[in-house]
Amino acid sequence: MVGKKRSGLANDRRAYGCGRCYTPTPTPTPTPTPCGVINIASIATYDGESTYILNGNQTITACQILNIPVGTILGIIEGQTLTNSGTINNSGSIYNNSGTINNSGTTNNSGNLHNVGGTINNSGTIKNNGNIFNNIGGIGNNNAGGFIYTYGGGNIFNDIGATVNNNAGGTISTANGLSTCGTGTLSGSGTINNSGSINTNCPP
Repeated sequence: MVGKKRSGLANDRRAYGCGRCYTPTPTPTPTPTPCGVINIASIATYDGESTYILNGNQTITACQILNIPVGTILGIIEGQTLTNSGTINNSGSIYNNSGTINNSGTTNNSGNLHNVGGTINNSGTIKNNGNIFNNIGGIGNNNAGGFIYTYGGGNIFNDIGATVNNNAGGTISTANGLSTCGTGTLSGSGTINNSGSINTNCPP
């Protein structure tokens, strides 16, 4: 009796075993986003003399805190964007040189923030008892839902040739010194376009 021929598939299986069988590749476990205080060196490169330059576009997530200590400088250069959805505590200096800062979280500034030909978009909260310099060519956008407080001897200096836009739904508060938070000022000869609210409240 003529035997049955084995199918090509059967022959392949005998010849190759499971060598041709599909083995699913395991899905790699994603690296969790670190929370809490993050090191400035994780988002910027040391450039000497206590200065760090942002590494391209960087985001501080909602659960992260970036501390910039006294004597430390964070530089943001042209084409770079720093997005803050968490918390920045700046006791040193931030130089935004033609870059962009997007703040939807909280920025506490007790040091110096220089906006030199750059753009600051705020839809979160900026608390300033240090100095914010909006220098020539700088644009400070305070968007709907954004709060900017200057108090405790803090000053926002809007230089000639610079612009602050306080859009509808935005609030800028310059404390009048009659309360415990101390006086804050908004000064300079730059342009202020106000469609929102400017008052003398202290930060909550």
